[in-house]
Amino acid sequence: MNPISWFFVGLAYFAGAVFALGFGWKLWSWLRTPNPLIIPTTPAPTTTGGAAARVAGEVLFFKSLFRGNRWTWFFGYLMHLSIAVALMRHAVVPLGVPVGGSDLDFTALGPAASDLIRPFWDATFRLGPLFPIAVIGLLARRAWVERTRYISYAADYAILLLLLGIGGSGVLMKYVWEPDVDAVHHFVFGLNPGHPFAPAPLGDPLFLFHFTLVMTLMMVFPFSKLLHVGGIFFSPTRSQPDNPREVRHVTPWASQ
Repeated sequence: MNPISWFFVGLAYFAGAVFALGFGWKLWSWLRTPNPLIIPTTPAPTTTGGAAARVAGEVLFFKSLFRGNRWTWFFGYLMHLSIAVALMRHAVVPLGVPVGGSDLDFTALGPAASDLIRPFWDATFRLGPLFPIAVIGLLARRAWVERTRYISYAADYAILLLLLGIGGSGVLMKYVWEPDVDAVHHFVFGLNPGHPFAPAPLGDPLFLFHFTLVMTLMMVFPFSKLLHVGGIFFSPTRSQPDNPREVRHVTPWASQ
């Protein structure tokens, strides 16, 4: 392989290491952080199962945001849904699903699996343009809503611009300037440990731009507000049951 291909291979592994170590360390620090008080936002469930259901409602439907601001909820939910769909569509490439023509070929999984997956796969294809639209809506909110602009920092705009670049370049590759899907597939699949590396598709600068932005996002992820993707599960105001009368909450150092 040429030096430029080795650069992109090294970038992928470096970004993956930064993401895994940084995010893992942050999760470990949250696990070790004591919660000496019961401070759920009331009204709150009084059982552990109810608290878990409450967190699930926040993760899956953004219930608090929906009650607070419908426009923010709309663009935020649209963006997160688009990201989830994009991650799902991209995940099949490292798994080695064969490429057929300009798209993925699911026939190798068997006729039944192919018939089940293909309609859903084709439906998610139409959600691609919603991602940059949602990010533009959130950017407009930060720029034009006074109280949101007041608490916004340059890093907040930078993250949204980075997401806009990723989503915009992805849409362009799908609808305007399609890369060599076979070359992209072999390059990405070759990044799996234990598989031979494949040359980067140097003839597709838009893909390389998209790939670089994604790797940049992975590297900044553990040091940004994007950590709310894991922090929501550790938020005491959401994850704690409101049971101070039923269960005595004793901190470890007090019991000693």
